[in-house]
Amino acid sequence: MPSRNKSRGREGARTPFVHSLSKEKLAEFRGVSAEAKLQWLEDANRFVRQFVSARKQARWRRFVNRAGKT
Repeated sequence: MPSRNKSRGREGARTPFVHSLSKEKLAEFRGVSAEAKLQWLEDANRFVRQFVSARKQARWRRFVNRAGKT
């Protein structure tokens, strides 16, 4: 049976997730109004709350809270 977690590499180790933006994309984002950026953030948060399980969201919160205590 194939693994459900596609982010795992050899021997079950997690592979890092990397995302980068081009200078052009960053320049484009600088031109977006603060209101539009906040609307995008609200939409993204609404999507996460709707489609990510409550259990996984709780795990994310615990991770963020623990990371903030360093």
